[in-house]
Amino acid sequence: MHLQGLDIGPESLKNFQAELQDCKSVIWNGPMGVFEMEAFARGTFGIAHTLAALSNKVRPDASLQLRVLL
Repeated sequence: MHLQGLDIGPESLKNFQAELQDCKSVIWNGPMGVFEMEAFARGTFGIAHTLAALSNKVRPDASLQLRVLL
């Protein structure tokens, strides 16, 4: 039997999103799944949207600097 991990599931996405709420920095090395295929892009885009939303909360004088490069 050959198994492939093509994306993170909804519960994993929620766990990652919860952990990111208080992050001070993020080093993101690659996608969460095979985002080039729509069926497996939810994890990658879910994390990207979470990081973008967090970056909108940051004030210029805040100690957290979050830069999202897509």
